Amino acid sequence: LSGWDGAGCTPCCGTGVTFNRHALVKVGGFSTGSITEDFKTSLNLCAHGYTCKYFLQRMTRGVSPKELNAFMVQRLRWAVGAIQIVRAGNPLFTKGLHLRARWLYFWSTVGILYIIPVCAMGVIMYSTILAGASISFGPVSFEEYLEFGGTAVGLMMVMQYLAGWRLCWRDYLRALQDNFTVFMTLIRAILIGFCGVEMGFAVTSKDVSFDLKANLYHAAPHVFVYLLSGCAMAKAVLEILADEGVFTQFWTSSFQPKLLYFSIGWTVFLWVMISGPPRMVLYGWRRARREARATLRCANAHVPALQELPNTPMNTFPPLSPELW
Repeated sequence: LSGWDGAGCTPCCGTGVTFNRHALVKVGGFSTGSITEDFKTSLNLCAHGYTCKYFLQRMTRGVSPKELNAFMVQRLRWAVGAIQIVRAGNPLFTKGLHLRARWLYFWSTVGILYIIPVCAMGVIMYSTILAGASISFGPVSFEEYLEFGGTAVGLMMVMQYLAGWRLCWRDYLRALQDNFTVFMTLIRAILIGFCGVEMGFAVTSKDVSFDLKANLYHAAPHVFVYLLSGCAMAKAVLEILADEGVFTQFWTSSFQPKLLYFSIGWTVFLWVMISGPPRMVLYGWRRARREARATLRCANAHVPALQELPNTPMNTFPPLSPELW
């Protein structure tokens, strides 16, 4: 949001957004036709000449999901809402938006489609390595992979940079990682959004108890990617060693050594990008066990269990900036 703020078109998202009543009335109230009505309303406000401002201040608490299943449900709703917005009217051709705002809104609505070539590249690459022969419907040379996958990933990284150009590199990488973290959720959103399936609006439950089964359901695709890519990389390393003369390769393979090196580098990058959901499940499970043991100890000692306290008490929030007045 800090990156968007530099373009004067910060999207209005979530519980912490505040609308100017006069401006909202002038544009006809909240925009409909999308389950992310706050995001579409901000687009409409910017198209009518109004400016949305992002304040980097701690003013609200407890409005973000802390469990993986709630996080994925929230991202699914956001992605489906984005597809509904672009189906109703492409932001690139929305009158009133300046050039940078057009690109930022366009990327946030259409950018999720880039997950399709990225996933296709991984599936073709790992399937080809494991099969030991070229696949007719996919690229088989190093140059073809650079054209196919490099273009998609490159455009994704460029657009992420345009949206977060004012941020430090750690925030930029975290924003890029978010696209890989929710890859299966984005695929579901594409199927729901473009197939016309109705999806009702429901506020995301922010403070829910840990559900191991629900969290494992959302982390299962990431674990599958680790297993598939791990097996493929094990075979790739063996083929590289065989090519160096360490031992004699007794199976056939059409992969070139430099493409194997590329696949190893891509896999390391991919493992880092999709590491979030498995870690969230592990941390949530460990936190749930700690809370259960603490509750049991308090019950045995006839002491009321302590409730979770905010990191910053409400009365110690920093004062409002002059812009808010």
